[in-house]
Amino acid sequence: SQISKYQQTVLYNAALSTNRRRVRVPDNGSPDRPNLVFILPDRLRRDSMACYGNDWIQSPHLNGLAEQSFVFENAYVTQPVCAPARSSSAPERPRSGWEDEVKSLGSEVLDEPLRAAAEAAREATEGTYLGLLGPGGFVSPREVAYRPQEDPGKIMSDLAAFYEAFAFSPKAEDPLDHIAVEAGFAGYLRLKELYALARRDEKGAATTAEAHRHFLEEHLGTFVEPFAQGLEPSGVSYLVAAARGLLERVKKSLDETAGVSEP
Repeated sequence: SQISKYQQTVLYNAALSTNRRRVRVPDNGSPDRPNLVFILPDRLRRDSMACYGNDWIQSPHLNGLAEQSFVFENAYVTQPVCAPARSSSAPERPRSGWEDEVKSLGSEVLDEPLRAAAEAAREATEGTYLGLLGPGGFVSPREVAYRPQEDPGKIMSDLAAFYEAFAFSPKAEDPLDHIAVEAGFAGYLRLKELYALARRDEKGAATTAEAHRHFLEEHLGTFVEPFAQGLEPSGVSYLVAAARGLLERVKKSLDETAGVSEP
């Protein structure tokens, strides 16, 4: 049987999008309430589907949905790569749709600290977050707050240079030095490294791995531990678990690269 145009709508990566490239839907009326299907796929880039120009990857069901629905040109997300988008969501301000993102994270990752954080996030509220991590809160989520003897403008400029060099464009409300943004970038670099290795681009993989090491040493690794320690007395279990998991990963990465020398 035919389904409504709303049931055929597929939104990729975000619900807020602009510049529709084409619209082709059956004219069979509209239901009283829209039925939106939200798909956040794993390892599926924009150019992996025929509707965006790919002519060799076979995804007949998604292509079929796209043929009968809206196809968007632009979308807004915290990070355009799936894993960093999920992993960076825990330290963000709870907002509309945030719980679903974190729930998805908990159901898909194998990392136990992340799963624990996602499970504990059921207790999260915007008020709790803002009281603890918001402006004037007890714990700052920003790198510049932990480096008072250094020029904050230089820190922000250096972060911007890192992000620009690797085409990292977070569409989040948080500043560049927010721990959620920096964690997303660290995960993004890891994925770029793996992608380069999959393409047998050893030089590209080495460049990205070196950038990841420098970023941890010069930015994220400089404040993740005091940030995690500051959260411990708060009793906000999902933030405590997320910070512990992030600290563990950063320390492990730094330990693994401790013997790496400059070229």
